[in-house]
Formats: sequence, C-alpha cells, structure tokens
Amino acid sequence: AAMMDLKGEFDVRILEDALKKRGDFEAIGGGSYLYSVEAQGQTAKPELAKNLIQIIEDAFLRRQIIHWCGERMRESWDGSFIDVDKTQVVVASWPEHIRRRAAEMLDLLPFRFRKTYDTPSLVDEVLGDFNELVQRKGKPRISTGYKGLDRIMHGIFPGRLVMIGARTKIGKTTFSLNIADNIAEQGCHSLIFTYESKRSEIIQKLISKHCGVDSARFVYWDEERIPAEEIDRIRNTAEFVKGLPIHFEGNPPDINYICQRTQHLKSLYPKLALVVIDGLQSFEGYVPYQGNKSDIYVEVLKKLKTLADN
Repeated sequence: AAMMDLKGEFDVRILEDALKKRGDFEAIGGGSYLYSVEAQGQTAKPELAKNLIQIIEDAFLRRQIIHWCGERMRESWDGSFIDVDKTQVVVASWPEHIRRRAAEMLDLLPFRFRKTYDTPSLVDEVLGDFNELVQRKGKPRISTGYKGLDRIMHGIFPGRLVMIGARTKIGKTTFSLNIADNIAEQGCHSLIFTYESKRSEIIQKLISKHCGVDSARFVYWDEERIPAEEIDRIRNTAEFVKGLPIHFEGNPPDINYICQRTQHLKSLYPKLALVVIDGLQSFEGYVPYQGNKSDIYVEVLKKLKTLADN
C-alpha cells in the first residue's frame, strides 16, 4: 500500500521512509529484509512495483500470522486474554473464545481477498442457484419428505428457524422425527435435543416406522407371543437404525450448550442439515428471567436464529 502511495520512480530508501510513516516498516521485516530485496536486484521502479508489493505483502502476512498465533498460545496457557480496554479477562467459555478468535484471524486477509457483494456478483450467485434448481427440476436440495410442506417451505436450507406449535400429544415430536428420518435417506445429518420425550421412545418410533410394526409392541401385547417374523423384523431394523445419521442430546436445557454442541457437530458432520429442539417450554425453569414467560422464549429464539444464520 505504501508503494501505491508513491508516484513516479522511487528507490528502497524512499520506500523505507513511506513504510515508517505508515507504521508498517517493522511489520514487513525491517531494514534487513528490505535491503536484502535490493541486494537481489529487485529495484523499486514502477514496472517492478507490482511484484515487489507482492513480496512485501507476503512477508507482512507471515509476520502477522506468527504474531497472532503467539498471542493465542499465550491466552491458552494463561487462560485469559487482554480485552479492548487493555484489562486481563479470564476466558469464561472456550468454545465462544475460539469462535471469536477464528473470526479475528479472517480479518488478517487483505480486502481484495474478501467476498464482495457488488451487484454483478450477487446476480451471478442468484443465477447459479437458479441453474442448479433447473438441474434438480424444481425440487429442493434437501426435501422434508412431505410434498405439501416442500411446496410451502421449499425444503430444508440454512438460516431458517421454524417453530411448531400444537397441544400435547398431537404429534409434534413424531412429525419432527419423520423429517429427520426423511433427510437421513438423502445422506444428511440431524441433531435432536429432546427434553419432552424419552430417547428410548423416539428410537422405538424409528424402528416401528422402518419395520412396519406398531410401536406398542415395544411395551405390551395381548397375545401370549407375537409372530417370530415380527421379532426378526424388529431386531433386523434395529441394526439398520443404528446407522442412521441422526444424533440425540438430552442434557438439561441450556441454550448456550445447544449452540456450542451444534457448532461442534457441524464441524464433524458438514452435512448436518436439521436441528430439532423438543420442546421450547423446557427452558422456563432454566433461563434466569422473571416476569412474562414470553421473555424466556424471545431470548432463546434470538440465540437460535443467530445460530441458524451462522
């Protein structure tokens, strides 16, 4: 950038002065590096400026990364970091600390390497998505498995937060489970946080769906014995269900844990396409809010929307 500010011909000494004025002289390696470039015959004539800028930028970025990594190593060792107010702060949440620092590392990128949102780029992106849709014959990338629902929601895609509301025992959990099972058939993963239903009951429903046997068979039957064929089907289907890309969580309702766990599994399974939280009312006794119950849900939903967007 210092070389871009200079007009006409200039030598290494002029460049050195410009770098010092910008405060970048030490960052690119100081005088020893700059004069080593000159000794190699890389003079700073305008026709060579582009190449020399690249050399200096590469050295600057390397030193920035080394400095950044050194700071992160110190923070990891001490368990604390220096905030914007120059005060020492103990790391309260390592997952959140890692997420924030990872975002800061991307700030080291020169602006020309960052994604721009000019109109032509946006148009090309929209057209690319449309061309993919044409190839899929209008079908969504990930289908819910319900044509009517796909028609309304256009399938499953990132950034969407959907609430399902109904009275108790209407079938909200079963409906969500069916969607997770349907996208599993498409090779995508699901994560289900269950606070209302027992995980064993959900597994019973999955096995029942795939083997065509009433889920009541898992708890009671009137006959002295059930057909051997049904027993075999249940046992064989149980092995199949073990391989489904559906993950279950059931720890106490903690919205921060949900966000961190989801981000972790997304890093392990890039095809994680659906996260189900059953049910929202379970946060009532956990979130430290007083007053209107809706305050609890609003806070939880805000964090879930941020999670979906990211």
